[in-house]
Amino acid sequence: MERIAALKARKGLQDVKLVLITDSSRLQAPGILEGLRLLMAANGEIWAKLDAGTEAYYREVNRSKVPFSRILENLAATAERWPIVIQTLFLEWRGRGPSDGEVEAYLQCLRAVRERGTLQGIQLYTVARPTPEPEARPLPARDLDLLAAKVMDGLPGLPVEVFYGPA
Repeated sequence: MERIAALKARKGLQDVKLVLITDSSRLQAPGILEGLRLLMAANGEIWAKLDAGTEAYYREVNRSKVPFSRILENLAATAERWPIVIQTLFLEWRGRGPSDGEVEAYLQCLRAVRERGTLQGIQLYTVARPTPEPEARPLPARDLDLLAAKVMDGLPGLPVEVFYGPA
C-alpha cells in the first residue's frame, strides 16, 4: 500500500480510487490494519465479504477454517474505523437458495455491524462462472432481486447493488 500510495501521488492520481476486496478473515492483523490505514488515506475503499448469517451456512458455503465469529468481529471493528462495503455471494446450493431464516440471520449480522460502524453499501452477486462444486449454481435473477428487496427493507437507507450471473 505504501508503494501504491506513493506511485499515485507521484503520478498525480490522487482522485483514482483504490479498492481492497477481502474475505474479511485477517482484517484484525496489525500489518493489515496499517495497510488499511494507508489505503484509506490514499482515497481507498474496503469491500469485505460476508456470505452467510449463521455459522452452519458459513461452514457449508465458505468452508473456511476461520471462525464465523472472527469474520463478524473483523467486519464490525473495521466499520468502526472506516466505512466498508459488504459483498455477498448468494447462490443456489444443492438446488436451493438461502432459507428465509438464513437471510434473516444475515440481516441481523449486517445490523450488528451497522450498529458499531459505517456500512457504505451492500453488493449482492451470484455465481458467474463454473465452479469446482457442481452443487454451486447461479441464483436466478428473480430470486436475487427478492433478496435485494429483503436487504433494502431490512436495512433502510443502505444502498444495495445487484450483480447478476449468466443469463
